[in-house]
Amino acid sequence: IRAAGLAPTASAPEALAPRAPVWAAHGDAWVVAMPAAAPRLTYTIDFGAFAPIGRQSFSFCVHGPPPTGRSVGAAHTDSRAGVGPAGALLARRSTAAIDRFEAELAPARTFATTQGVHAARAAGLALGGSLENALVCDERRWLNAEGLRFPDEPARHKTLDLLGDLALLGELPLAHVVAHKASHRLHVALARALAAGTEGAARAEHYV
Repeated sequence: IRAAGLAPTASAPEALAPRAPVWAAHGDAWVVAMPAAAPRLTYTIDFGAFAPIGRQSFSFCVHGPPPTGRSVGAAHTDSRAGVGPAGALLARRSTAAIDRFEAELAPARTFATTQGVHAARAAGLALGGSLENALVCDERRWLNAEGLRFPDEPARHKTLDLLGDLALLGELPLAHVVAHKASHRLHVALARALAAGTEGAARAEHYV
């Protein structure tokens, strides 16, 4: 995608700026957007029965410093397309933001437990998944021979999921978005609530 580049749109969408917290929730899972001067994403997951994942958190600040050891500047001037829609969204911000996205989020693979894999396969889903493109663990260990790319790779991947879903807005909101055990459904409900100018809890029609 970096090599191919992106075609610019006629105009960039304006970032939404919530005036009060907005949230979506289901059971003990939730995601909330709180007003902030700059976009920030924080994610916590908790897989207590699966020790390799356990409880972990990750926070990504779009306007933070570039990752250590990564060059920034002219090398990415024309083709810094990032990775996917979320990377394209970040490309409008700065080369440093693209470098941080590529170094800290893009490599984080999707993950699953053996129980989840068996259930998905029984339902005819995830047939293209393998240990080559996903992380899989049982209650004691990761099954991937090469191990993790980051100690908190699952939390990073969930942060990547959240960023991708918020990219549906066209621009990250000026908010600190905090998620706890959330899902794509909750991410999208939050995005719909933000787009509708909702304050407080997302309404029933925001959930799909």
